[in-house]
Parts: sequence; C-alpha cells; structure tokens
Amino acid sequence: MLEEGEALLFRELRSISVDAAGAMMARTRAAREKLLRTLVERLQKERIALGRSDRARLHGHAEGLAQWQHVLEAEAKSVAQQREAAGEIPMRYSAGAVLERGAAAFQGRDDLFRTLEGLLINQPSKITPLLLGQPRTGKSSVLKQLPVRLGAQVLPVYLDMERRASADTAASLLGDIVGVIQREAQSHPQPLSLPPLDKQGLAAEPYRVFENWIEEVERALGEGRWLLLALDEFNRIDEAVRAGRMDERIFFLLRSLIQHHPQVALALSGTFALDECDPRWYDTLKSVRNLPVTFLRPDEAERVFTKPAPGFPDGVYSEVAIERALSLTGGQPFLIHLLGETLVNRYNYERTTVAPGTPPGLPLPVSAIDAALPEVLTGGETFFVSLWQWLLRISQDEPGMAALLSALAKGQPLDNIGSSEEREELLGLFVERDLLAPDEAGGYTFRVPLIAEWIRQQRRLPTLR
Repeated sequence: MLEEGEALLFRELRSISVDAAGAMMARTRAAREKLLRTLVERLQKERIALGRSDRARLHGHAEGLAQWQHVLEAEAKSVAQQREAAGEIPMRYSAGAVLERGAAAFQGRDDLFRTLEGLLINQPSKITPLLLGQPRTGKSSVLKQLPVRLGAQVLPVYLDMERRASADTAASLLGDIVGVIQREAQSHPQPLSLPPLDKQGLAAEPYRVFENWIEEVERALGEGRWLLLALDEFNRIDEAVRAGRMDERIFFLLRSLIQHHPQVALALSGTFALDECDPRWYDTLKSVRNLPVTFLRPDEAERVFTKPAPGFPDGVYSEVAIERALSLTGGQPFLIHLLGETLVNRYNYERTTVAPGTPPGLPLPVSAIDAALPEVLTGGETFFVSLWQWLLRISQDEPGMAALLSALAKGQPLDNIGSSEEREELLGLFVERDLLAPDEAGGYTFRVPLIAEWIRQQRRLPTLR
C-alpha cells in the first residue's frame, strides 16, 4: 500500500507523464521546447522534495526521477538545436504582459522615472504621483519597476485594485492589503518583521484599526525607511463605494495616509482623470501630480521592436520594415509587442516547412509587416474593444464620439456631426488623451494608425457596456 507522500508523488509523476506526451505533440518547436523545460523544472522540484524528505521509502524513487529528468532535458536540448538549425527566431515579445520587477524586457520611460524619483525622493515631503494613460500603455509595469529605481530604503507594495476592489467588505480589503505588506516585508532584501494585525478589531472598525496598524509599521520601519503603496487602477475603489462594499471613509483613510504618515507614500495609476472619478478624490489627493504615461518615444519604440529582450538576434528587420512598424503602431507599446509577436510566429512557422539549409530570408522586408496586419488586428481585438469602451466612457457622448471617430478614420468630413462646439469639445478631449493629433492641414489624425484601421474595418462599432 502506498504511503501518503508516495501517493502524492505518483499523482504528480502521472500528471508530468501526460503533459510530456502533450508537449511532444506541440505544433511548433518553440512551444515543444518551452513545455519540456517546464516539465524539467517540475521534476527538479520533486527531486528536491525527495532529498528533504525523512521517508526512506521515497528516496528509492530519486534515481528514476533523475533519469527521467535527464531524458526530458536531452529532448529539450535537441529541439533547441533543431530550432537553431532551422533559423527560427526566439520569442521575446510579451504583448499584454505586466512586466515584473526588474524584468530585463522593460525598456524606456527614463523621463518618467526621473520625474517619479523627484516626487518621491528629492522633495522635502513626498508628493503623490498619479500615472494616467490609455489602456495598455504600460502603467502597471512602471509601478512594478518603482522599487528598482527607488532603492532598498523603500518597502514597495503593489496593489491591483481591479482585483481587490471586489472584496465583500472594507475589512476584507484592508486585511488583504495588510497580508500583502507583511509578505513584501518578509521578502525584502532587508527583511522586516511587522506587527500582527488585530483581526477581530478590523472586522468591527476596519479603517481605524488599519491606520493604527500602519502607525506600528512606521515604528518598525525605523529611520530612513518608508512604505510605498502603489494602487494600480485606483478608481476601481469608486465601484466598491457605489456597490456599498465600502463607504466614504476609504477616502478619509487614504487622505490621512498621505497627510499624516511621513513614512508612507502613495503612487496611483489609472485610465480615468480625477474629474472622471468620484468627486471625493479631489479632497483625498490634494497633493497629487498628474503624470501622463503615453506612447514610447521613437528611439524607445525602435529599441523595443528590434530588441524586445536580451537574446533577441540583431538584423531581424530591414530598415524600411522598422519604419513601417513604428509608423503603424505610433509607439503604442502593446501594439509594438503584438506586431513583433505576430511576425516572429509567422516566420517560425514558415521555417518548419522549408528544406534544411534554406537561407533564413532575413532581414524581414516591409511586405512581411503588411502581410501580418490582418492577424494583428484580429489578435488585438480585446485591446481595441477595451480602448473603444474607455473612449465611450470618457466622452460621455456615445453617438457623437462614434460618428466623429468613424468619419476621421475613413477620411470623411466632420461638418454634419453635432454642433461645432460639440465637435471641438470631443476633438480637444481626444487630443488631450493622446488619441488624436492636429495635422498640418488644420485637421486631425490618429496618433496610432492601427487604431484608425481597426475602426475602418468594423461593420458595427461596439456600444457602451
């Protein structure tokens, strides 16, 4: 009869066996190699667990696991050699992914970080930055990189409010935040043991108990160290207040943290400006500094497209192809990664069908960019729809906005759309929010041509959800 630990081990090995069979059936070499290396990591984890176990019976399986791991490693290496021989390009693009702290793929934004350092370090008292920008411009990734830029004196806590604002009560939200702060303190380069939380008191008086706990945290931090609470999608709190899961005391709490706790700083990000959120944010964020997170500068965009991460080869694209890619994406980081991802996938798939020794066909010509565009527009559908939904919300004029942007995208006159005052208000808003830019002819053009192309291809534009 199997022991409990042995049964768990066999269950995991059975799962690895099934997944190994699936990995070998992967249609692309890149996927096959990645899946195999994941299985190698799982086997290594099981071997480490066996080594730490005090059950002698389990140790008898160690040699079998080592042999299995060796077989999978050899197969992964073989697939990698096949990819290299075929001239496949390694996938280094990360469309839609939030880049974690210190990720080598994070590039650019030097001007933004200089400003953030000034607000949070160089001022006599910390000023709250509010990162504002369209969806998918990299705001979350910027917040994730703050600890790297601000130094070890900071205890950074990244809080995704889109997920946390769904908490049933203020107590559960604040209790969750406490848990994140405690985990970050333990994993910090200079680990810190924080005081326990009065959970019973939190259930009865969540705001007061949480702030009292923060005072204890400040004492534990000591001189020179401070806590940074980075609230991503900060305006999700509005929804929780409207739904009755929290009340207006959340605004009072945040204002108190900013004004009365010198060792606590807040950094916020979102897609909606303060005048588009609950009016109580104005009182809460009296010292806020709006920082636009817009598209990448041309030099940054080129660097991201041609060298998305270490290990990406040189000379993949021709100069004309690079110019076309940068022009179409307008420096929008998500679309740069999506276009690159699509191009690499298409190229690698083609390499699986050519005879061995076929020249690589690099650099890719501009025709490869144009051929990939239908797939980019299809693959980016969720991005385009979420952007459109955001535009509907900030414009508060669904028919006017849809008619105006559709006409602009199709090169049609705007004179018959609403009144001149309504048109100018919408055009001014869209220029302010980086969707449009004035052109030399006195009209307006889309800053990201791919957005205009998506609008042109819609038989029926989405309505507000």
